[in-house]
Amino acid sequence: MNHEAHDEHAIHVRLVVRVLQGLTAATTFDSYADVKEALKIRLARLGISYDTGVVVEALDRLELGGRRRLVEPLPRRRELVERPIEPDPIDKATALRIVEALKRRGIA
Repeated sequence: MNHEAHDEHAIHVRLVVRVLQGLTAATTFDSYADVKEALKIRLARLGISYDTGVVVEALDRLELGGRRRLVEPLPRRRELVERPIEPDPIDKATALRIVEALKRRGIA
């Protein structure tokens, strides 16, 4: 890569890093695919070419040099805990009988 091409590449990477910073400052992403898709749309709107190598380099620079992660992993699923089967709910008439019995005992 000659000097001029290297300069253009470096400028392109810095430009994509800036766009990426703005994008990730306002939004949290669940995956790198989501980041790349949002970046692709933003670059298209700005008229900046999307180059996979440049995007990967920009992601690396931002994540390695940044203070926060670009992708927030989804919380882990909790393990299924088996519980005993709950009794069927009681009907209104049964509930009234229980309340009346408690009142007779002076509890309610």
